[in-house]
Amino acid sequence: MPATLEQDRYLKQLGITLAEHRRLQQLTPLERERELAQQIASLTKEVLDDHPVSTPYSYWLDAGGEIYSDQSRKPIFNLRNQINPGERGGLPLDGFLKVGVRLRHNPGNLILLYSPPGPASFDNDPKNPYSQITYRDGQLYMQYFDGQKINAVALKVTNESVIRQLAPSLFSAADKKSSQRERIAFLVTNPAGELSVDDFFNHQWKDGEMYRDKDSRSYSLSEVLMQAKDVLFGRSRSEFHLSEDLRGALSQETITEHLILSAYTSTIRNYMRDRGYEEMELSGSCGGGKVSVDTLDVFLQIDNNLPQLQSLVSLYSSTYRLLKQARLETDTGEHYPDYKCPHCNITLSGEKKNDPDSWRTTCDNCKREINCAK
Repeated sequence: MPATLEQDRYLKQLGITLAEHRRLQQLTPLERERELAQQIASLTKEVLDDHPVSTPYSYWLDAGGEIYSDQSRKPIFNLRNQINPGERGGLPLDGFLKVGVRLRHNPGNLILLYSPPGPASFDNDPKNPYSQITYRDGQLYMQYFDGQKINAVALKVTNESVIRQLAPSLFSAADKKSSQRERIAFLVTNPAGELSVDDFFNHQWKDGEMYRDKDSRSYSLSEVLMQAKDVLFGRSRSEFHLSEDLRGALSQETITEHLILSAYTSTIRNYMRDRGYEEMELSGSCGGGKVSVDTLDVFLQIDNNLPQLQSLVSLYSSTYRLLKQARLETDTGEHYPDYKCPHCNITLSGEKKNDPDSWRTTCDNCKREINCAK
């Protein structure tokens, strides 16, 4: 039986999307295992823990300038197969290909690419799944080329003003665009960065809050950059070891969507039980809902005749940006609803009700004054 609208909505909030193709079916058992372990490590750190610094990712270039998320450079790992054309008109692909060119000609330099908050689509086509999604957080991608591969990390951003100093010319040019759509298109297609990796991380940037998580914990720019440096240089890794049963199942000729979905739901269930959470508020760019340890499967369970779940291929993929918008809240009703800036109409995430210090005084996007008195 097909998934219900409610089930599909909850899947999207986890960054799990249904796709027509069966991507994992085309991988070897070792590739499947490696990719699923990466997905679950990312889910745990960046969605369940809501940490601003991603797990490490690597990419490989070929002579023609194509980018691959696996050293084998198989066509299935080509970045072109990882960007959904419905996501912001497919422009993120242009941006990352430009990143590859910059890195090839400037090995050792840290190159930045920023995906700002705002609509995930430039159309209102109901058949485009991204047309119903608004990215509430910005994503700052950092990467450098060590001569063999691209080393990359992504950072969540809720306070854009503090990262403007990292690429002032870029943001100054973006601010001159006449619409939010033009500003987004400019930022996602124009990488920046002239400093070497060492010079960038040794620079004394002006500190300030860069990210505020679901529990209103504040992460400063200096704190996030220090952790990003450790990730880029391999000093901090998030690993997840699959169970023997799951590894055995991945070695089978046929990979079912039930198997992949079970891996996700068991990860969330174990996370909740380990921390003593009876219920968690599931919130994401498509809405939200409360789940418990006992009812998680009711919301997420689907039959095996559905198309294969699309895997979280890479940091640069459209699926990854969808995943990064998901959050599992450990309480219910603590945040005000998302709202729009009265000046530029961008969607802003609702502040925590019992934390007046988190209430905005200016818009994250246009920087004009807003009144967040509740």
